Amino acid sequence: MLIYIMAFAAALFLIKKAENSKNRFTSRVLCIAAIAIPSWLAGCRAEGIGYDTKLYGVVAYEFSLQHSARELILEYSGDSPAFWVLWHFFSSVFRDIFAPQFAVEFIIEFCVLTALKKTEEEDETFHVWIGMAVYYFVFYSYSLNIMRQSLALAIVLVGYQAYLRKGKYVKFALLSACTMAVHTTALFGLVVLVIDMVYEKYFSETLAKRYGFLVLALSASGLFLLSYRSILSRIAAIFPRFLHYLSTSIHFQSTMSALSMFVMIVAFIFAVKMILLRGSSEMNFYYDLLILGIPLFLTNLYSNDTYRLSFYFFYVMILTMPDAFSHVTEFDEIQASNASILRIALLVVLLLFWYMMFDRWGTNDIIPYIFK
Repeated sequence: MLIYIMAFAAALFLIKKAENSKNRFTSRVLCIAAIAIPSWLAGCRAEGIGYDTKLYGVVAYEFSLQHSARELILEYSGDSPAFWVLWHFFSSVFRDIFAPQFAVEFIIEFCVLTALKKTEEEDETFHVWIGMAVYYFVFYSYSLNIMRQSLALAIVLVGYQAYLRKGKYVKFALLSACTMAVHTTALFGLVVLVIDMVYEKYFSETLAKRYGFLVLALSASGLFLLSYRSILSRIAAIFPRFLHYLSTSIHFQSTMSALSMFVMIVAFIFAVKMILLRGSSEMNFYYDLLILGIPLFLTNLYSNDTYRLSFYFFYVMILTMPDAFSHVTEFDEIQASNASILRIALLVVLLLFWYMMFDRWGTNDIIPYIFK
């Protein structure tokens, strides 16, 4: 566990230094150095650190040494072609599994950092390091396991900030559709697009309408829970990859335990927003999206690994957490003091999430860390 915490601390220290740097070039160098540290750790991991590393990472690497990218894609039934091209390139060129494992993690973190930087450019009180802290303690370990979906999530996150938030729906739809070549679950980016279009047209004007939106959306989510097998079966008829998310086993204890940790993070975000009374109104939809992630996560009670689909909703906590802390200035001494206390509380909450999910419960099989 300690090696992960040390890597995160080093990366966050450099990102914080980059935020404070007035030299743009220096800031960029520090950011690249920062994300290279956890990426190096991802590259050096042994087979089995992250279940999918053993399931397909090592197998695809060894296959790439003897076969073409086209053959690798066909080996996996044409699913996730863009990811396999990327994996094959770094495997065949560098002939060391460190290269594709490092490259995938580096690209993921680069996308997350890009989404955060786009927001920072518009709001200088937006702290990138807070968003990266959420990524490291909540989602980094998943990227060592579900590598393809993690890459798709990071790309869609950039789309959220670059296109969706600004109403550029066509560009976001194209980005999400193209990202399905990385992992077919990027289809849920289009689901988020439809929800956002309805939200912006009918519910975004007043707080009362936002509450109305949540009531309707949660009611619709309840109906989805009741008929999810039928819905997923229809989706799987078009995209066979979704057959993986259909099963007959019940995962009550593990699902509720994991959900309690995600709810803790979501509740903390709303607590910060209520205490500091800050945040951008342009982010309102993302706050509501966090709540909608909860019922989607609950589908895992009945269907194998469907909780991962909720990450297309929960991933925005990378954006909403720093937004909740934004617009606090040193001239408002009381709020500045509250924000300082809450930042300490944030680190405690993130450490608790990490310890319970990945150390105590062994999610993603990343502890103990073993070098290859």
